[in-house]
Amino acid sequence: TFLDDCGYCIPDENDECLDVAGCALVCDEQVPAEAAECVAGLELCDEDAFGACYDDNIGDDDCANACRVLDACEQCFTDDDGECLSLAACAVICRDVTPPEAASCIAAADGLCESIDACFE
Repeated sequence: TFLDDCGYCIPDENDECLDVAGCALVCDEQVPAEAAECVAGLELCDEDAFGACYDDNIGDDDCANACRVLDACEQCFTDDDGECLSLAACAVICRDVTPPEAASCIAAADGLCESIDACFE
């Protein structure tokens, strides 16, 4: 309901906005409970607060931690337009395409930004 009221949506396979019931089904299946609870508690249509609900609840696996390290080192995974992904989007992409060894290596580089490049070799 929050997404619908604020003009946001979850798209279907045809890139059409799902109705509230369809959004709820996708949310139940794909959105971490903590992020969904955070969004449900928002009172204003604030895009930054909405994004923070996801970024603050990306988990504690190697990809989540690797994305935090990249962010702290002012590095990021980028979208098709070359823009940095949010922490939440970074974690999703990392889980899909980054070899587990590289994600673990980046996550372990906490505070040692210069050692990140070696993780991709």
